Parts: sequence; structure tokens; C-alpha cells
Amino acid sequence: MFPQPVIALWTVHPGDLLGEPITFLTHGPVTHAGWIRSDGRTVAEAYLPRVRLRPMLDPEKPLVRLFTLEGMTPELAARLERFLDLATDPKFAAEYSVKGLFGFELNIPPADEQHVFCSEWVTQGIRKVAPQLLPLVRCEDYQVSPRDLLISPRLIEISWSMASAGTAASLN
Repeated sequence: MFPQPVIALWTVHPGDLLGEPITFLTHGPVTHAGWIRSDGRTVAEAYLPRVRLRPMLDPEKPLVRLFTLEGMTPELAARLERFLDLATDPKFAAEYSVKGLFGFELNIPPADEQHVFCSEWVTQGIRKVAPQLLPLVRCEDYQVSPRDLLISPRLIEISWSMASAGTAASLN
């Protein structure tokens, strides 16, 4: 169990055909972004065809870097968990937007928040739950790539053992 949801960045996202193009377009060493829920076993992510929950697989853990968000409190962590519950409910889940990836590259804003790509969705979650913790980087949600999350000074990298053994206070 983690004391709070953590941001996860994949250096390789197994089976993801978009990984290499994302790495090329963003000039970064990470291909995918999502959340690991407080249970430490559940991934919440924007991935084809829509935002979803899935189990974290042990073989992928070495490919995932974990980050806590500077300023996250137990109250904000609880709000984030509620957001993840709602945002991953199939009745409300946004669709994954390949078109949004082109919009990212061409700097074209999305038409709505119901069509997202992975790092955009992570940033939207923070904006909805804890806007006071933004900006992570100096750009709009639809302009945030996994690489931008990686270089944000507001994200603090933690290890899997630190995340699962830590307390909310020790993660911030």
C-alpha cells in the first residue's frame, strides 16, 4: 500500500505501439504517464481506447519511475483517489485521443476534456483536485508530455520500496 497515489512514468510501455513515436516527438526517455493508486497495485491511465484501471504487472515495475507531487497532503490525496474513482468509471471515462497527440505536436488545443492522452490526463487530474500545486511546467495541460512531467521540479522521484513503505509525510 502507498500512502497516496503517485505519478508513474514508463521508460518503456510494453505493447504500446505509440511509445517510440512519443519518445521521438518529445525527445525524452519516458513514453507513458499515469497514476499508481494508493493500493500500490492498480494503474489508472489514459490508454486506448479510454481512461481505465488495470493491475500493475510485476514485470513492468522495473520500467516505471515513481514520483510524488510536492505539496500533496493526506486531504488532497483522498480527493485525488475520489477523482480517480470517478474518472475511471466507464460511464464517465474520457476517450484516449490519438488526434490529441497530433494536436500536441502542432500546438492545437483539444476540443474538450473527454478526449485525452496520458500526460494530459495526469495534469488534468492535478488541476481538478489540487490546482494550487500547479504549474508543474509552463504550458497548458494538452502541451504536457511524459518528458515534461519527468523534468518538472514539482515532482519528487521515489523508489518502489520507499513508496510502499513510506508515509505521506515521508513522501513529501
